[in-house]
Amino acid sequence: MLLDIDNLSAGHGDAIALHEVSLQVPEGQSVAVLGRNGAGKTTLLETVMGPLRSTRMKICRRSLSMSMPGSGKRQ
Repeated sequence: MLLDIDNLSAGHGDAIALHEVSLQVPEGQSVAVLGRNGAGKTTLLETVMGPLRSTRMKICRRSLSMSMPGSGKRQ
């Protein structure tokens, strides 16, 4: 699995943009993230890439695995 996201919740301040989002991207596959303005596309990408903290998540990117049970800090 190239990317495996399980129950990702994130947002900006008190505004929660993503609530328990799960996504799997197998090796060799391409994915497009589509949605209207304010749907959480940028929040999703910023959280997966690292600049934005989430309230809880489990993300596995190839050999990198991160879990966060709501502490606001990556492990």
